[in-house]
Amino acid sequence: MPNDRIEAEHIDDALQKRETSEDAETREVLRRLATGLLRQFQTGTYDPIMSPLASLLGVDEQAQVAQRTVDWHLEGRRDNPPFPERPQFRGIMRPLCQQKLGRDATFRDLNVLLNALVGIERDVVLSPGPTARMIITAKLVDAYALGQ
Repeated sequence: MPNDRIEAEHIDDALQKRETSEDAETREVLRRLATGLLRQFQTGTYDPIMSPLASLLGVDEQAQVAQRTVDWHLEGRRDNPPFPERPQFRGIMRPLCQQKLGRDATFRDLNVLLNALVGIERDVVLSPGPTARMIITAKLVDAYALGQ
């Protein structure tokens, strides 16, 4: 099986390429999310997040998925244009995380997941709507749980 774990160095390199940094906790959430996304991608099943990007991934899937995850997070953090549904989706993500993780999501967990949702929507979804957002939200939480 191909290597299915994103290492901390992949996240650090991805942040460095964008000339920014994050605290250690945020980097760990990003690493875990990226690992879960990579694992979902490597299963070969259709995934609404990774399947549209499959043709863009090449030799170093770990570095590429790490970079894409960091980019989505940074795009969402920038929040321009604003994503007014943040409070609503924070409320949706919290019980999903509780169910999948068996614990309450931390403030940082939710922030990174919300930022990724916004970034993915702007990168992958042509016509964002409630259904697409719900699917992406569930896939993000699944990926985060899978990325342990």
